[in-house]
Amino acid sequence: MNCTSGRSAACARTKYSGSILRLATLLAVPRRVNGFVDCSQSPDCTSLRRQVCNPEGVAPNACGDCWPGAYGFHGPSIAPCLAEGSCGMIFPDSPECNLVANVGIRVPFVIPYDKCVCDQDGSKWPTANGWCATIRFAQSYYRMFQCKSSTCGMSSCTEIASWSPMSRNLSLAGGYPCRIYGFDALMLSDGCAALSDMTGGNPSPSSFCGHAGTIAKVSSLGQDGQLAVPEKCQLAPQCPSNVLSTVRLEQTCCSGTAFSNALSAEGFDTKEQAPAFCDLGGPPPLLGRGTTTAGPTGACAVRTSAPGWRGCACMDSRGLPMEDKVCTVECVPPDCPLPDGGNIPTTPENWITAPVPRQPPGQTAGDVIRAAKAARAANDSSRTRSSFLVVTIQFACVVGLLVA
Repeated sequence: MNCTSGRSAACARTKYSGSILRLATLLAVPRRVNGFVDCSQSPDCTSLRRQVCNPEGVAPNACGDCWPGAYGFHGPSIAPCLAEGSCGMIFPDSPECNLVANVGIRVPFVIPYDKCVCDQDGSKWPTANGWCATIRFAQSYYRMFQCKSSTCGMSSCTEIASWSPMSRNLSLAGGYPCRIYGFDALMLSDGCAALSDMTGGNPSPSSFCGHAGTIAKVSSLGQDGQLAVPEKCQLAPQCPSNVLSTVRLEQTCCSGTAFSNALSAEGFDTKEQAPAFCDLGGPPPLLGRGTTTAGPTGACAVRTSAPGWRGCACMDSRGLPMEDKVCTVECVPPDCPLPDGGNIPTTPENWITAPVPRQPPGQTAGDVIRAAKAARAANDSSRTRSSFLVVTIQFACVVGLLVA
């Protein structure tokens, strides 16, 4: 039963069950021995993330307050506390609280506990374009709210799901039952561990940006190995010169071009090709349209298009964008979030490669690349012939000495 409206008699009873539980704990007749309450049958307070039972307290066999940073009832209580770093997750247009049920998303819309998170363009929460969400502990329940205000002021919010602390079930993903609201599935995840389980490890902050051409600007959490969720996202910088927008973009994202050299401390190294912007080792992930799995040193995965955007969004082995590996070659508003001023952010210094020479009049970029490959093949063949000639002369000299 999803008691989010509280209109039915059953929901009314459930709504206040947490308060009744705490009241019953407080009103329990304390059996005092020599002035102390009985703690011999108290629950495992550590597993509840609570202080231990206090013999000098007011309630027998009950734990104390939640640990610092944890969320829930004040003690004494036997209700579990939610771990620090917990979060809610919204799976848009999905009948279940998992990523398998909706192949169109790679990460859900994540709401860190007691934070106000907004989806300004519908890229992360398309079923609630422009709305915000927050999770708070109120009236004995953990409650998820959908809010119109960017600060999640309660006057602009509507409750869309609730969970009793006593409904924790460690056999469930996230530890709490999945709720359905409209077209969305809603999850409360204890410690936000369910997200890591779904994606094989905490995704990079940019994974939560929604639009493939955007990257995380400011992150919340992120300390001590906790999940880092961006509060803001911005357009990725201009791609380096070795990413060619006039030819097959996937190819130059993964392989670069022979016409662009690497940058060293002395300047551009004319003997060394600049490394490709994206190139992964290991088996290629299973990706959809706009990706490739070709690379000079192994499997390469990249997404090259999104609404209004073209560029390189390098993917890790899970099919999620890599941090500091997204660049832009084209951004057309309003679908692409071009910054004020109308300019794509400049290429970072550590990405810079030698500029690619312009192709001669009448030739396409493909003609230039084919000519470069032919020249390189001819150069390699010439070097092979030279090496063979040197070896032949050396062998002749050795034979001559032996005959003499």
